[in-house]
Amino acid sequence: MSNDLTPSPRVKDWAIRLLCGIVFGFIWNAVVQLSWLGLVVVSYGSLDAALNSEQHSPLSQIAFMGYFAGVPASFFGGVLGPFGVSISEASRSRIFWSSACGAGLATGVAVSVALLGSVVVWQLSRESAAKFIWLWLIMGTFVGIGFGWLGGKLAARV
Repeated sequence: MSNDLTPSPRVKDWAIRLLCGIVFGFIWNAVVQLSWLGLVVVSYGSLDAALNSEQHSPLSQIAFMGYFAGVPASFFGGVLGPFGVSISEASRSRIFWSSACGAGLATGVAVSVALLGSVVVWQLSRESAAKFIWLWLIMGTFVGIGFGWLGGKLAARV
């Protein structure tokens, strides 16, 4: 008799792909966060000066909204990118590059949409774009899911 509790090779492949996607998602998320932190340090001169700054210009608020859209997009793009590779073509390098392309494409689209959307919100209402943080977080999540998978699909074709 065979052991019925042994998972099929297909289930193992999807589980490994999910685990790799989560690990790579955290890695790409950290890269995006450190990039934004570097941008803040370069803009203000030091992190202490940025945190103690009393005056935040509309440009810095708009960039801050790009950060809030890019963080979930990079994570979900990195997680779902490996699912764009077919099981027959799955290899370590394809999983890695599909995760990287998924995270990169999702982050680029989410940050672009958030920056343009924040400019429009600021131009129309002259209010702080920070009131719409929840909108950019949700949008970044959905963009990460959709474009992460698409980026993985595109990377798998190369």
